[in-house]
Amino acid sequence: PQNSLKQAPAIVIPGGSTEFSVQWSRQLDKFVAVQSVGFGASNIGIRLAYHLEGPWSKPLKVYHLPESNRPDAFVYAGKGHPELKGADLVITYVANSSSDRILARDMRIYYPQFVRLDFSKH
Repeated sequence: PQNSLKQAPAIVIPGGSTEFSVQWSRQLDKFVAVQSVGFGASNIGIRLAYHLEGPWSKPLKVYHLPESNRPDAFVYAGKGHPELKGADLVITYVANSSSDRILARDMRIYYPQFVRLDFSKH
C-alpha cells in the first residue's frame, strides 16, 4: 500500500502527461511512449526506451498540432495506436477550446484527430 512506502517512488517518465500510450516498436527495437507535450497549446512528442522502466529519452517533438496556434487552444490526449494501419505509427489527439463560444459553434473540435508518423523521418 502507498502508505507503507518509506520514500517516494522513482519517477519513470519525468514530465510525463496524464494521458499517453506505450508500445513496443519492432522497427526501432525499443518501446515508444506517445504523449502531448505542453498544456493548452501542445505538440506530439515521443520518448524511447529499451525497457519499460526506463531510462526514457526526453520527448522528441514529432508533430506540431495546428490547433495549438489558436489563442484559446486546449489540445491534449496524444496517444499511439499500433493496431491501426497506414503508417509506422498512427497517433490520435483531441483539440478543444477554452472559449465557450467556440465550443458551441465549431463542430471540428472535440473529435479525435489522426496523424501518421513515419519513423524514418525523425
